[in-house]
Amino acid sequence: MGLPPSRGWLVFLLILMIPITQIYPAILHCESDELQDILFYMYGLTTCPHCRALDSFFNQTFPNKYVKCWVDLDSTCYSNLVNLYRDMVKNYSVPEELLGVPTTLVIKMGSNGNTTLAIVIGEVKNKDFWLQLTKLEPSPAPRIYIGEKLFGPTTTTQANNSLLPTTTTQTDNSLLLSIGVILVVSIAIAMYFISLRRR
Repeated sequence: MGLPPSRGWLVFLLILMIPITQIYPAILHCESDELQDILFYMYGLTTCPHCRALDSFFNQTFPNKYVKCWVDLDSTCYSNLVNLYRDMVKNYSVPEELLGVPTTLVIKMGSNGNTTLAIVIGEVKNKDFWLQLTKLEPSPAPRIYIGEKLFGPTTTTQANNSLLPTTTTQTDNSLLLSIGVILVVSIAIAMYFISLRRR
C-alpha cells in the first residue's frame, strides 16, 4: 500500500531538498571564493543614465561586492573622485577629455592594505570582462581601461590607496542558503495543500 497522492508529493519534495541543501552551499562557496577579496567601487552621478545602468548591473551581477559613491549626493565622494582624476592625469597621463563617470575601481582587499587592480571609465556591462579584471595580479600601477579597451599603465607610480574604502562587505552564504531552503519548503507545503484540495 503506497502513500496517498498528497503525502507522496510532500515526501518527494522533501527528498528533493536534501541534494539542493548539499549542492547550494558548494555553489555559493565557489562564487564567493572567486570574489572573496574583491570590491567594485563605482563613482557616479544620480543624473547619469550610464551610471544608473552600471549600478543596476553591479547590484544584479555582483551583490555584496559592490559599493557606489554618488558624487552629487556626497561631498566626500566628489572630492575623492576629483583627487583620483588629478592622480590619473598627473601620474598616469590620462587625457582629461577621457575622464568621466561612471568610473569604477576594481579593488583587491588585503590584510596589508587595499590594492587597485584596475580603473574602468565608462559603462561596461560584460560580466566576463569584470571577472577577468578580478584575476589580475597586483602591480605597482593599476591598469586603466576606457570601456573595455586597455589604456595603461604608463608609469610605475603607486595608486593613491587613501581614496579606497577600508572595509569590505562579504557575501552572507548562510542567509542565501536559508532563503533557498525556505523557498523549497514553501513550495513543498503549497503543493501539499493544493493536492489536499483536489481530493
